[in-house]
Amino acid sequence: MKKTLRLLLRQLPLILFVLALLFSFSVAYYFAYHYNDSDFASELLLGNFLAEQNKLISSDWFYGSELRVVSTNLVYMPLFKLFDDWRTVYFVGAWIIQLLLVGSYYYLSRQIGLKRNAFFLSAALMLLPVCILYGRFTLYQTYYAPCTILGFLIAGFYLSVIRHRGRQTFIAQGLRLFALFALAFAGSLNGARQIPGTILPLAAAAVAVSILSQP
Repeated sequence: MKKTLRLLLRQLPLILFVLALLFSFSVAYYFAYHYNDSDFASELLLGNFLAEQNKLISSDWFYGSELRVVSTNLVYMPLFKLFDDWRTVYFVGAWIIQLLLVGSYYYLSRQIGLKRNAFFLSAALMLLPVCILYGRFTLYQTYYAPCTILGFLIAGFYLSVIRHRGRQTFIAQGLRLFALFALAFAGSLNGARQIPGTILPLAAAAVAVSILSQP
C-alpha cells in the first residue's frame, strides 16, 4: 500500500497533466457545439476557402487584424479536406493546436533544463483557462496560439545555439542558426506581434548577457 501511494505521488504531476489535457479537450468540444462568434467564424471560413482553392495562402482573401501565413490556416485548411462538418474541424483543430502548444513548450523546457515534474505541472497550468481571455483566445479559439508556439520554438532554438556554442561543428551550429532565423521569419510573416512578444525580449537578453559577461 505504501509503495502504491509513493508511486502515485511520484506520478502525480503526470496525472495532473493528463487530467488537464483531457479537461481542455472536453472544453474545446463543448465550445464547438455551444459557442461561436464572427471572429472565429472567419477563421473557419478562411480554412474552408483555402481548402476549396487548394491553397495555404490566398491573395483573394481580405485578412483582418493580421495575416494567416504560418498560423491556424495550416491546421484548418487540411482538416476541411478531411471533414465536412465545421464543428468537427473546430474541435479537432483546437486539439491539434493544443498538442502543438504542449510540444513546443516541451522543447523549450528541455533547453532550459526544466525537470520532468516541473514540466508536467507547468504544462498542466498552461492548459487550464486561468482567465476567460486566455481560454478563449489561446486554448479554444486559438487566435494567439500560433504566436505562442512559435515563441516557444524561437526561444528554444536561441538557447540551443547558446548552449552548443563552441561545442559542435560549424555545420551543426549553422543549421541551428538557420532554424532560428527561419522560425523568426515565419513568425514575422503573420504580422508584428512576434517581434515585441519574442524577438525584442531575446535581443535585449542577448545584449544584457554580452554586457554582464565582460570582465
